[in-house]
Amino acid sequence: MVKGKGLILFNVVLASFFLSLLLAPSVFGVVPSEFVISVAPADTSLGANTSYQFSFTPTSDIPVNMAENTAGFVNVIVNYESRGEGGGEPDPTQSPDFSNATFASDDLSLVPGGGEGNETNIYTALFSNALSGGQKVSFTLGNVINPQVAGSFNVQIEVGTVELLGGEGGPMDRIDQGGKIGAFYLGNVVMGKVVDPKGNGLSMVGLELHTKDYSKSYQWGTGEDGAFSFVGVEAGDYLLEVWLSPGSGYVNPAETPAISYSGGVYDMGEIAVRLPSKVVTGKVKFGDGTVPTNVEVGANQKGGRNWLSTVMEADGTYELGLTGGEWELMLNAPWDKDTNTQLPVNWAYTNPPRIVSFADDDTEESAKVNFTVVKATARVIGQVLYPDGSPAARGGVDVRGSDGMGSGGGLNDQGVFTVNVPAGKYKLGVHLDDQSYAVPQMDPFRVGEGETKDLGTITLVKKNEHVLGRVLDKAGNGIEGIKVEAWSPGGSGWTETTSEAGGKFDLLVSPGEWEIMPRPEEGYVYMGGPPREVSLSKDQTVSGVEFKLVSATAVITGLVKDESGQVMTDLFGWAEAMEGAGDPPMPGPGTEISNGSFSLAVPAGTWTVMVHLPPGSQYSAMAGKTVVVKDNETKSVDVVVKANDARITGKIVDENGRLVKGVHVEVFGHSPTGGMKHTFVDQDTGRYVLDVVGGTSWFLGVFVDPSSGYMMRPPDDSKTVVASGKTVERNFTLLSADAAIEVTVLDPNGEPLDGVFAFADTHAGKEGEGSEDMGKGIHTGDIVDAGGKIVLQVPAGTYGVGSGAPASIGYMNPDIQRVTVAKGETKKVTLRYKASDAVIKGSVFIDGAKSSAFVWAWSDQGGHSEVMSFSGDYSLNVTKGDVWHVGADYKKEDGTFYRSPEYIVTVDSAQQTQDLALAETDFTIPPATSRSFSATNPAVITLENGAVISIPAGAIAQSGTVTVVATPTEQLAKQENARPLAFGYDLRALADGTPVNSTFNSDVTITIPYTEGMLDELGITEDQIGASYYDTTSSLWQGITSFTVDTDSNQITFTVNHFTQFALTTGGADTTPPDAPTDITAVSGSTQVELSWTNPSQADFDHVNIYRSTTEGSLGDLVKSSADSSVASYTDTGLVNGTTYYYTLRSVDERGNESTNANQVSATPEAELPVTGVSLREALGFYFQALLYFISPVFALRRKFF
Repeated sequence: MVKGKGLILFNVVLASFFLSLLLAPSVFGVVPSEFVISVAPADTSLGANTSYQFSFTPTSDIPVNMAENTAGFVNVIVNYESRGEGGGEPDPTQSPDFSNATFASDDLSLVPGGGEGNETNIYTALFSNALSGGQKVSFTLGNVINPQVAGSFNVQIEVGTVELLGGEGGPMDRIDQGGKIGAFYLGNVVMGKVVDPKGNGLSMVGLELHTKDYSKSYQWGTGEDGAFSFVGVEAGDYLLEVWLSPGSGYVNPAETPAISYSGGVYDMGEIAVRLPSKVVTGKVKFGDGTVPTNVEVGANQKGGRNWLSTVMEADGTYELGLTGGEWELMLNAPWDKDTNTQLPVNWAYTNPPRIVSFADDDTEESAKVNFTVVKATARVIGQVLYPDGSPAARGGVDVRGSDGMGSGGGLNDQGVFTVNVPAGKYKLGVHLDDQSYAVPQMDPFRVGEGETKDLGTITLVKKNEHVLGRVLDKAGNGIEGIKVEAWSPGGSGWTETTSEAGGKFDLLVSPGEWEIMPRPEEGYVYMGGPPREVSLSKDQTVSGVEFKLVSATAVITGLVKDESGQVMTDLFGWAEAMEGAGDPPMPGPGTEISNGSFSLAVPAGTWTVMVHLPPGSQYSAMAGKTVVVKDNETKSVDVVVKANDARITGKIVDENGRLVKGVHVEVFGHSPTGGMKHTFVDQDTGRYVLDVVGGTSWFLGVFVDPSSGYMMRPPDDSKTVVASGKTVERNFTLLSADAAIEVTVLDPNGEPLDGVFAFADTHAGKEGEGSEDMGKGIHTGDIVDAGGKIVLQVPAGTYGVGSGAPASIGYMNPDIQRVTVAKGETKKVTLRYKASDAVIKGSVFIDGAKSSAFVWAWSDQGGHSEVMSFSGDYSLNVTKGDVWHVGADYKKEDGTFYRSPEYIVTVDSAQQTQDLALAETDFTIPPATSRSFSATNPAVITLENGAVISIPAGAIAQSGTVTVVATPTEQLAKQENARPLAFGYDLRALADGTPVNSTFNSDVTITIPYTEGMLDELGITEDQIGASYYDTTSSLWQGITSFTVDTDSNQITFTVNHFTQFALTTGGADTTPPDAPTDITAVSGSTQVELSWTNPSQADFDHVNIYRSTTEGSLGDLVKSSADSSVASYTDTGLVNGTTYYYTLRSVDERGNESTNANQVSATPEAELPVTGVSLREALGFYFQALLYFISPVFALRRKFF
């Protein structure tokens, strides 16, 4: 063995030649694939002083002839690559240090005198013995210092001959072999390789290594050879999720790979994907049979966590391999990975996802699913620029309607975009990589068939508004590394930052209202209450926003078991720790259930662990488990789920009792315990089967494809009770859309008005027609064409026909017209918008002090108007000649909800005055919340009032991080046929920080609770409420027909495929006020006025409100509400003598409806005359003298004229 210390230095010529080799890799030529290299560090820990064992096998001889001064050389070059996918740049500070390395080898003899050279990440040795091709050569470098950075490193070994000049190294005259590998690892690294069924490496495979509770997560992908490495992994138990690229032709491993990792370099070996045993084929086409462009067919597994997709072929066909289970198939625009934007499309898919079901095994099955899309012949173009005029080239746009339909596109290097969509009404969304700029507010717009809508230049606005604050622990110490996010309620703004040293954070926002909340990911929980609300004007900075986090020092581990005690290893869902044991407990941390187990990091305390399962699950969750944990304690809990043991079956019929076949119909249900079920009607038989857990109530609903020619009116009683082991039958009736209403919409000048929404609603405009159920009915509508026309297909019946448009159009809605249409008949209706020609002004008060409030008004004729008042004064644009219902809502920061009575104002002049008095209600508005989670996981978001948003895995996005923001809001428009019960919910989703405005891959289920107090306040019953979403392009509440009302638990459940504002609404509230009081008198006294009146005779009359003003004609302030309906007098005391007071009395019924004004009366308190000691005889004398003084002229006048 020859050992050396590196004593011989290379001359300048040789050193320069080595440098040229490094800078010009082409000198080496193509490395033969047979050239085998290996490397093995003895110690992979960072900073270690260790040795490296190298070997190589040359493919041809290395002729060394020391007699002719020709020596051999071996060159070792190591570069840091981070992930092992090649191409790392040399960086001596991030590579092993060979500066003081020692050399040892049994196969190589050093040149006499040393003959070895060293640099930081390069080691070169000269040897004197010849080598034969195919001979394995090994050597060891000792005293090597590992770098302080973890990752993968590539090794390049070069071998050849060099001419020695004067006993020193001279120029290398040739290189016989060279090679490179990219796989040795230092530090904490988990590595492996993804291969196909034949063992070939698979590139472009997405991977996520995570703990069961996702407290630790690492994401990466495979290289060209299928290799992967996760760097800097902490010790723990991990699962490896595999996400195949679209069109791969494979499906995921049968079981999720799992490891227990304790540090160092861990090789997971080969991860083999499978060939699919289930195949779906089909064709995508337009209605005329032609083929669209750029279509991706995606499948989301219901109740699982798999998303698979493929790209349509040029002839419109596709083939998609799947595994067993139930899948939702949806069409999407493919993603351009180079530009990180969606490819342009010429189509739109407007129907719900298609469903396929396979046996949950490996048997071979196939299914055929065809899709029909509509042509996107309209174009939307524009350009996005920075304030300095330079193009915004990194980002994209979304052109979407309120229903999520539309398309997206990228920005080119000039900031220009082109998006193809079907004709319709849209809003433009712009998302940028640079979050320091905001997009100006833009109004909705309409684009017609074959039309190009040029939105012109959109100039971004530089953000210069800041929110400064700190994130603190319980002791007040700053916490670094905590994400803090902010969102704009009702807007599109969203931003986040991370706390720095001392817990300080700086959020860059834009002018407006913002809600701010920390999002700790590990080790802490935010238990500090609702988000902080701030309002900023232009260039303003708000400071002092602090959040206190609680250390999550305890752990609750859980297993989900069936009733026999077996762990459900194939079950996925969501587990949530609810704080306390109340009813309901407060929402807390949540995590995914994977393979039947979960782990929750929580603060010490009492927690109720709840389990949520997806609608497609064959199990239902039972009651939650309460557990008490202390600091640094881990407790286990078993949560039992029950298998389906009962069945609800039935048929779908039309109004004549005939089976409905060949139509896409879904039946869904939920139970008071939180169970959710879902199934599809067999299109061949018109029947359905819904497997459920027996022994409880199920509330059922139906969804029918709106393009099918049928409509669904929610059943009057959706409750179905089924015992365990039993089957019950429940049939549903669809209504045929066998009549039509042709609507023409005009502007105030009588010209056709395009781009507005026209609707037909069974309840609209029927005020005073009776007490028919106002919660369930038919509602349909669409955007009118360029000529202002639309034909609405409806079932025969009576409808209110109206129209809605965004406030930016500047018009008031036309009057709703009631029309009756028979089967086979078409009725024509013309609607004409109105210009506002009057205002209602006033002030809003709480206990006599002005208050901010959201002020709203709606008219009996279909109009509505609203404004947010921050000063306490308001002005609403309305129309003369109409009766308007006016009121206000207000929420304090602590959630306390205030509401005014609904005032009736008859507008008969250009200006009416109506002050509004707010009073505290008996319910509060829960705080907003947000939750971020992996797109591939299911998630459940629970608000403090028990509202629940259940999101299936892959529903919102296929990969990355999804953030859902839920903001309860009182700022809701009210309309004649749709008035929110109390407050609504503004829901938004973001994928990796970009707003998701498109329809979802799978439906999201929302449950909203209500209280008896909410119903009593409006004078309605449970069968008079429904679910609605707010359509921003029409400024109208649109009814959701597929909902269920759980009258046992007081909650409504419905499914949606996009996010916007949602609320429980009614059209049946008692809004008819009692008659005004009559026979009002006012008698003054000293510092007081005595009032008396006659109460109205209506049965629901409750009391009288008395208003007082010192200005004639002004309503003034509410000074007294009479105790009950029997009181008919009041003495107003503490007044100022000599001041005239004007009184207005209004009747109020049991529902808070207030009458119009009674005739105003007035009185002036006067001081009583003092007693002067005059006798009664003297007083009578004075009286008669005064009487004669006044009477005498009267007699004189009488004689003169009569």
